[in-house]
Parts: sequence; C-alpha cells; structure tokens
Amino acid sequence: MESIDSRKIELLDWLLSACGLRSVSILPMLGDASFRRYFRVMTPEASYVVMDAPPPHENCAPFVAIAHALRNKGLCVPEIFFADLERGYLLMSDLGEFTYLHSLNNENADLLYGRALEALAVMQSINEVPERPLPPFTREFMRKEWAWCKEWYLGKLLNIVTIPNLG
Repeated sequence: MESIDSRKIELLDWLLSACGLRSVSILPMLGDASFRRYFRVMTPEASYVVMDAPPPHENCAPFVAIAHALRNKGLCVPEIFFADLERGYLLMSDLGEFTYLHSLNNENADLLYGRALEALAVMQSINEVPERPLPPFTREFMRKEWAWCKEWYLGKLLNIVTIPNLG
C-alpha cells in the first residue's frame, strides 16, 4: 500500500504539472468520513481545494457527476477545474470557510433556513444524473449508510461505542 507521504508528493506534482499551478502551499482541511483527504491549495493568484481520494477505496466519478448535476440545477457547489479520476485527484474552487453555522443568528435564521430548504427541494428534484445512476433508497442501502455513520461519525469522530443490533 502506498504511504500517505508518497501520495502527498504525487499530489503536489500533479498540481504543478497537470494543473499548471505554481508556488503552491497546501494546508490540510478537516477530514471526511472516508479515505478521502482535502487540502486548501494556496497560490499567489487564488486558493483552491484539492480532493485526494485514493483508489481502490474511493472513486471520484460519482462525485464529479453529482457535482455537475447540482451545478446545472443552479446550486452552489465547487467547480471542478481539473480531475484525474484514475489517480483520485480533483482540483476545485474554494468556497471559503464561512459556513451557515458561522453566520447564523436570530436576525437571519428564517432567511438562511429558507434558502437551505429551497436547496434541499432542488436536490430532491434531481432524479437522474447523466452517466451515474443514483442508487435506490432501499432497506439495504439505508443499513449500509447507517453502518458508515456508526463507524465513522459515532465511532471515529465522537468515540462512541454502539451496541450491536441483537434483533
């Protein structure tokens, strides 16, 4: 298995050679509930976000297809500038660090929650993603999602041990 350090060196090389960036510095961003890693990429001209999604554990193709479908519906999602799906790298626009949680207050709560609900309604209206069939919401699909939630969110992030289902 490839070490994280060699993967980071390969990622830097990709940013400089394939993406044409220069004078880059990369800063780790908060983790994801998977093998993916994210870095904020700083250049003299702009900042970007790069996703490192190492195969075979991860596959960027669904992320790219869904991002394009959401963007085509007018939702604010990162623009993907460069993609190397074979190696699991994406260079995207940086939407910044200012989140709803940071800006939410009593004066704007109704407005922000209203906008969030509108965005959710748009997301729910997307029934097809070109070149990417969406999985049906079956009992088995939900069990798999719940297992990931227990493993990554409860177990690894919050350090909570769950009791196995006995029934």
